[in-house]
Amino acid sequence: LHISTAGGPMICTIMTKKRPTCSTLLLASFISIMRCLSRTSAVLIWSLYAIIWDDVKIGLGSWEYIPGSYHKGISNLSARLLAFLFLFVFILNGIYVVRDDKKTSSK
Repeated sequence: LHISTAGGPMICTIMTKKRPTCSTLLLASFISIMRCLSRTSAVLIWSLYAIIWDDVKIGLGSWEYIPGSYHKGISNLSARLLAFLFLFVFILNGIYVVRDDKKTSSK
């Protein structure tokens, strides 16, 4: 119900809102998902080009420990061990969830 008193007597009109159809909702969802994917891929591609690949070491070469060093000291070694521990526990959790889901869905 819409009541208007602008410029004269009170006018009452009933305004109906058109409900979106299923195809409109699907199209809006698809556009939203595509926008998110395109932005995410743009950020990933940009970050790949922004990394200075000369400083990247693959392997255990950066795990060295030099006593009394500010860059290769105990804090560097402990940070790498903690990161490895988190990755290991994350993988164990994933294995547990997959096995539990398999057991649950087989019942």
